[in-house]
Amino acid sequence: MYQKLTFEQQELIKKVENITNTDYELLGDFIQTELLIHVIEDMLCEYEEIQEKYEDYKQYVKDNYREISQSDQYDICEDWFH
Repeated sequence: MYQKLTFEQQELIKKVENITNTDYELLGDFIQTELLIHVIEDMLCEYEEIQEKYEDYKQYVKDNYREISQSDQYDICEDWFH
């Protein structure tokens, strides 16, 4: 079974092809329904990989950096304001 794609949908598929390095073999304005499912699955995989990298990065920052107070940033004694 084939799905007819609008121009905007074709452009979206091309963007996904670039992101996933996959050729989904569009047939003019049409794509096989099964391939459309693969497009969605591939984008979900990409999303999950990016989400995992983001979570790893957040943990890295938490483990390796500390918050610096404004007084330390600007070398100001907090007692001056109390």
